[in-house]
Amino acid sequence: MVEKSGRNKSVDEMTAEIAESRERVRRDLRGLQYELDFPAKFRRSFRRQTGSWMTAAGAVVVLIVLTKMRKKKIYFDAKIVRKS
Repeated sequence: MVEKSGRNKSVDEMTAEIAESRERVRRDLRGLQYELDFPAKFRRSFRRQTGSWMTAAGAVVVLIVLTKMRKKKIYFDAKIVRKS
């Protein structure tokens, strides 16, 4: 048996409701696509804040160079070396 929903809607009303629902879903998907477009966000951020990005890149390079310049200290026991 078919249950009645309690509300009688015409076909035109239901079609309009479906169209509104589709529009909301489309709008939400466009917003989600905009939020997940990380390459475009990175490009916009670099254009707006070029100085900050260049400073950060320079700091990273300096840290890498400083870690590579550190000399490794090697400790050995002199008594063992004399016996051999």
